[in-house]
Amino acid sequence: MEGHPDNAAAALLGGLTLVSTAGNDVRCARISLPAMQVALALPAVELATAQARAALPGMVPLADAAFNIGHTALVVRALQTADYALLGWAMQDRLHQPQRRVLIRGYDAAEQAALDAGAAAVVLSGAGPSLAAFAVHNHAQIAAAMQAAFATAGVACRTFVLPVEDSGVTVTLLP
Repeated sequence: MEGHPDNAAAALLGGLTLVSTAGNDVRCARISLPAMQVALALPAVELATAQARAALPGMVPLADAAFNIGHTALVVRALQTADYALLGWAMQDRLHQPQRRVLIRGYDAAEQAALDAGAAAVVLSGAGPSLAAFAVHNHAQIAAAMQAAFATAGVACRTFVLPVEDSGVTVTLLP
């Protein structure tokens, strides 16, 4: 409905779904992932998509674009192989997280709390305000640490520990 097929494609296909558009041409590729869980923190911060988009610059330096392209390829490989050490390094970002994290009170403390609790990588989920923390184990403790950090910043927060869904949508026909 928004003209951004990435969310719908991921929900339908599952796994790691890569989407690219050129005009009306949309291409999707699905990569199967090993079993993994993610700790999510949803702070009670109102952040409209329009506000998150407005925080981004109209142009970015070539060095930052090249940085993100290289890191994106490594994120794909790290997720595909469950290489959490590589994932922690590869999930660095120069194009949207630095600009958007400042819109979320308590983000920096929650990110650090998650890393201190054992997360390999912490990123904004989409435009935010949710944070996703990737780890081998201790997901409940990581979620609790993010929630406590947001509470210290005066922000209520709900947390979830969810499996990464590799199969996507399934349809069951009842007799």
